[in-house]
Amino acid sequence: MISIAKLGGAGQASSYYDKADYYTKGQEKADISSKFSGEMAKDLKLEGAIDKKEFTKLLNGITPDGQQLGTTRGGKNEHTPGWDLTFSAPKSLSILALVGNDKALIKAHQASVDSTLKYLEKNILKGRIHASGQTIPVDINKALIAQFTHTTSRKLDPQLHTHSVLLNMGVDKFGNTRSIDSRAIYDNSMLLGQIYRNELARHSKELGYNVVWDAKKGLFEIGGVDEKLMSNFSKRSEEIRKIASEKGIDTAKGLDKITVASRENKKNISGDEVINSWDKQVTELNLDPSKLVDSAKEHSKKYENQNAKRNMFGGKFSFKKESIDEKAMFGVQKAVEHLSYYDSAFKEKDLLKEVLLFTREHVGIEKITESLDKLKKEGLVIESNSHEGMLTTKEAINEEKKILDIEKNSRDTVPAISDSEQINKLINANSFTAGQEDGFRHLLLNTDRFTAIQGYAGVGKTYMLGPFVDLAKQSGYEVKAVAPMGKAAIGLGQSLGVQANTLKSLLMDFEKDKKLNSRKDFEKGNVNEIYIIDESSTINTPDMLAFTAAVEERGGRAIFSGDNYQQGGVERGNTSALMQSRGMSKSTNTDIVRQHKDSKEYKAINLTYKRQFREAMNVLSGQTVQESDRNTRLDKFATAYVQGLDKNEDYVGVVFDNASIKELTPMIREQLKADDKLGKKDLSVDTYYSAQVDGAKKSM
Repeated sequence: MISIAKLGGAGQASSYYDKADYYTKGQEKADISSKFSGEMAKDLKLEGAIDKKEFTKLLNGITPDGQQLGTTRGGKNEHTPGWDLTFSAPKSLSILALVGNDKALIKAHQASVDSTLKYLEKNILKGRIHASGQTIPVDINKALIAQFTHTTSRKLDPQLHTHSVLLNMGVDKFGNTRSIDSRAIYDNSMLLGQIYRNELARHSKELGYNVVWDAKKGLFEIGGVDEKLMSNFSKRSEEIRKIASEKGIDTAKGLDKITVASRENKKNISGDEVINSWDKQVTELNLDPSKLVDSAKEHSKKYENQNAKRNMFGGKFSFKKESIDEKAMFGVQKAVEHLSYYDSAFKEKDLLKEVLLFTREHVGIEKITESLDKLKKEGLVIESNSHEGMLTTKEAINEEKKILDIEKNSRDTVPAISDSEQINKLINANSFTAGQEDGFRHLLLNTDRFTAIQGYAGVGKTYMLGPFVDLAKQSGYEVKAVAPMGKAAIGLGQSLGVQANTLKSLLMDFEKDKKLNSRKDFEKGNVNEIYIIDESSTINTPDMLAFTAAVEERGGRAIFSGDNYQQGGVERGNTSALMQSRGMSKSTNTDIVRQHKDSKEYKAINLTYKRQFREAMNVLSGQTVQESDRNTRLDKFATAYVQGLDKNEDYVGVVFDNASIKELTPMIREQLKADDKLGKKDLSVDTYYSAQVDGAKKSM
């Protein structure tokens, strides 16, 4: 677990000293465990326990050579002292280390913090150079960090954690001492937390403990620690959860605010009292603190014997004989495969986090970065020249290049579907907007195999396509409606009166045709088929490549209908937008007809497309309900939904998070029961949710 907090002032230095908070059994006069770390500390020869006066000077931005860091405003120097990166061990490990008196676990925690901070210093820290009115980022290669290891929570439960105070000064690659830009620290907080947990899990495993992972969250506990004990020593966490529940807060940021706001002052109590209190609580639970460590390790041995053939992915892949380097490379390759399944380009920090989730305690961060660097040198993973920290793969680039080549080579290769005379007749017979008329002409006169109808939701794309389909059929074409999702495909097919397919099923049909080779027109590559693809912005790169290649081979043509403001493909890429940006012919329509031009909704929608969200909500003032209290908000929603059902049985309510859905469903049911809209007798059924496992994770 990691939390990051900006220090408000140098006066906060005293908070690390004023209250004793390092209690371990058999260690006298060790109330504060502190040290400097980082390459800057080595250069300055800052060794041993941290001196409070020296620490305060550093927080004030005064470097050891007397340089004052900061910004002068109004004749006064302003300087952010630094940031507190707090690394907290899992509760089970804290209990074993502090109550069970396994000091090796304390060393493991401290070593894991050191490894994480070393990665931060080497790979993440940035400074800023101000020149000619511009701010230029510069790498910070040497940092100064003050570490304070504490052992209790605010409720005096055992909680091993280290405050790592990153001083706001560092040495850049040119040898200059300058302030640090904190944005990169916050941007990489999730990665830093996972590095710490993986390192700590690895050290714990080496000490003989069984590490039990929550694979989805990347969290772990030590197996064999009694749940009653864990609950008993989690008073602070329980307090935070209770406050959060009362306030209806369930976000990480909200929980952080509660943690700070509800924080009590540290109690001035002796180490002996704290340790005796822990032992007493364990004894009351009929557990022997001296046997906790032995019990956990014995549990671990049994686990190892029962799972001797298990591996870092839980079963399928065996790594007993492979080296650490091979494990690291396999993890990196699997993570690249997983992320590139969803996106053509991805952030390096996200890739490293995925590798850590794959490899868990089996591989350290240094070996992981070495493997990634090797793939970069081999050209299999490619760094962006224009977007720092972004990566792509050779495979993704090749796939997109093939799609763009197919589209480009298919321009001006098919005849126009109709002529201006027929088109004008149909335009006169239909009440088209200017945007619809432009799209209609474009589709019928266009001579490119692939083209696009781009338009906002509500511009009437489907309305315009109706007469187009009629005229295409009269001209001897077979028209098919296609969409990535079944419901969208069926809806488009019904609206246009044509056969509907999902894109996946259509690609399967293409493969069957190819294997059977039963169609003469297919052999000629001259199929009079037009595929209208709805929601084309959601088509992933692999499917788009397969589709465009097949349509070109068959001699058909395709119309990509959609809105590039919608989300991209579930798998990598929004290739429809990419093709349009590289010159694919298209017609763009922004004339919304679903809402009246004088209505507030019309204005709000247009503002939303311009990304002016606050202005859009202001336009709708009086038509929206805002409620800060979560329970009241849910209650109002449930009531409004039930009232809406009275007017329209197809009334729809949209909720964006599963937690609210779980709470709202019984609330709505109870209101419907009270109104005699539902029977009084309940029927309980089990509901299964998708594990959301795709791509490389399917093989795990």
